[in-house]
Amino acid sequence: MCLGCVRRNGTASDWHANVDALGFDFDSCPLERLSLKRMCSKLAGRRLLFVGDSLQVHLFVEFYMMANHSRTGTHGMCKHYTCRPQRICTDHVPGGILVEVMRDDWLSLPGEHAPRDVNGKKPMVHSNQWLRHVTNQTVAIITPGSHYWKPSLHRQHVERFAEGMQAVMHANPGLRVIYRSTIGGHRNCSGRKSPLLSLTDPEAAEFLPRSDIDDVYAQFGWGEIEAARPVLDEVFRRIGAAVLEAWTPAAYRPDMHPPRLDILHHHVDCLHYCPGEAVYFTWALTLANMIQAWHLLD
Repeated sequence: MCLGCVRRNGTASDWHANVDALGFDFDSCPLERLSLKRMCSKLAGRRLLFVGDSLQVHLFVEFYMMANHSRTGTHGMCKHYTCRPQRICTDHVPGGILVEVMRDDWLSLPGEHAPRDVNGKKPMVHSNQWLRHVTNQTVAIITPGSHYWKPSLHRQHVERFAEGMQAVMHANPGLRVIYRSTIGGHRNCSGRKSPLLSLTDPEAAEFLPRSDIDDVYAQFGWGEIEAARPVLDEVFRRIGAAVLEAWTPAAYRPDMHPPRLDILHHHVDCLHYCPGEAVYFTWALTLANMIQAWHLLD
């Protein structure tokens, strides 16, 4: 995937009128402008199911807003990362397209209960039965997220889940699975006020996740998540899932994390991004391109 956005021009209010304001280079990038008519026609008869962590919930909300050309209209839709099912494409498909999100930090197999992570925290799993309910009409967008377990345990679990997912895909040949790659947060994100211009420049090392530095950010395991990312991508490619490479557009933007203090964790949130801005929108537009232009549903 090419880098979609490295500039922060324009405002959230004009994004739908001028998507270039978010920094997409449509002359050289294979991302096409959103065509709701094309995307919705491809999705006719389908159901979209997002499964994963809090970042995945944000992607669900971003995709919903993008499909409705709105930065508003989400009041009361979600509470504590639990979101009601929604419909998109109602102007293009009779009855619209159902979109849902399931918070499952662990990507659970039915009946499986996850251990605590390395910080002793239980993963949030709203249901470990969702895999039983996918069908030939489902488009499942899944991710094991940005929660950190011991590397051997994490790899072992994800591979076991992928085997279970593959069996479900064989039983439902119309099912389409999109694996959203994992991301780590940025170290020292509040110290960056503009995009990184290169991920190999010395200045980037101050912000990118590293496993060789024992600082306040080490507790989140972002360096280990980054090290495992290409391995996990390949696990899901092997079972026939498409991979939405989310890391590249995220990595360049340490300046786009919420500027406020995370009251729950008593530090600046250097993992999540600001809704309605370029990072989540890049992910959502990439997903739309997978559907409308890259033959995912053909």
